[in-house]
Amino acid sequence: MFLFEVRPRILQPPPPHAEGRFALWHRDELGRLPLPDTDREQIWPLFWRHRNGFFMAHCDATTGGAGTWTLLDSRPASGGIPA
Repeated sequence: MFLFEVRPRILQPPPPHAEGRFALWHRDELGRLPLPDTDREQIWPLFWRHRNGFFMAHCDATTGGAGTWTLLDSRPASGGIPA
């Protein structure tokens, strides 16, 4: 999975396409979405901690459940938003 922030901000989502329907969500709304536990517990905290920076993580999900996470590269930008 690749996760990135688009700049400049878009005001409305692109039209539906073969991959599905695109949607825009505010940070406060993420807690109410049916996200996988791995996204809620790992991906989003890493994103907010590294916003305007970079991170690379690996999840070994062969064991089932949430898997084993390893942070391979971490370059938080100054001014990142705490998780």
